[in-house]
Amino acid sequence: NQDTGRMSLIDDMNKHLSSVRDRIGLIQLPHHGARENFNSKLFSIGVSSKVFFASYGNSNGYGHPSPRVWEEVGSHGMLCCGVDENRCNTLTHVVKIIPQK
Repeated sequence: NQDTGRMSLIDDMNKHLSSVRDRIGLIQLPHHGARENFNSKLFSIGVSSKVFFASYGNSNGYGHPSPRVWEEVGSHGMLCCGVDENRCNTLTHVVKIIPQK
């Protein structure tokens, strides 16, 4: 089952990121935001309020990113940003680094 493989991959990511989970706030959507590669279990990674983004070409014939993925991310109260080849379309993420004690 393909979904089981994706879920166990996300579980594995959660396990390996456990020491930094509470500092993850920006997550790139898999495969340019394609519906077939999206799993809502991604919502379990990181802080409760996250920003998801996808990079894609404006004239791609694949329909990336999927409007349904955008809707699902938005319906969970999270922000979804798109980055394409338009130079005016950029995503800047400011990171505050706090040394661990």
